[in-house]
Amino acid sequence: MVVANEIELPGVGGPETLRPRRRELPALVDGEVRVRVEASGVSFAEQQMRLGKYYDQPAFPFVPGYDLVGTIEEGPGAGTRVAALTKTGGWADRVVLDAADLVPVPDGLDPVEAETVVVNGLTAWRMLNRETRAAEGDTIVVLGAAGGVGSTLVQIARSQGIRVIGTAGAARWTACGRWAPSRWTVAPTTSPHVCASSRRMVSPPCSTT
Repeated sequence: MVVANEIELPGVGGPETLRPRRRELPALVDGEVRVRVEASGVSFAEQQMRLGKYYDQPAFPFVPGYDLVGTIEEGPGAGTRVAALTKTGGWADRVVLDAADLVPVPDGLDPVEAETVVVNGLTAWRMLNRETRAAEGDTIVVLGAAGGVGSTLVQIARSQGIRVIGTAGAARWTACGRWAPSRWTVAPTTSPHVCASSRRMVSPPCSTT
């Protein structure tokens, strides 16, 4: 018998309402693995779930956790560090998942750092390459460039040869500029007429994400 320690969200409420629980995990069936969780995030999704406002969230009570990084401890690929997009259930020390839903995490990466780019990275990549479809040499404006998705989008865009104009709250924009001040432009979100100002900085006009 394998027992998982989980964090349960019992209903609408603040973080103080979260409670621990223990649950016996089911035996593995073909195509499944058991993963020992090393990191799981707290994102916008979980914040909305605890308010009962996230699209298609399960009924209370349930275990949050939209993504995770961990190591397979039983099943095909045992010993491999992997990442998974779970939507719920990641706030646990062990989970049972379909092996087909896992992606390997490169050796040498810290699991906590790797976890920060699962949901953020997927969202940022899709925004850049599916929605905006920016190409090398283009310029984009990233609003909220200091956040999880925004900061990841900035880095993906720069790796693809795209110039970035990033905006951030006054408390964060100076720190953002220290990332690589010679390679991208940053301005406070509170600046008036952000989009108009951004357009004057580039030619041809930029697209906005």
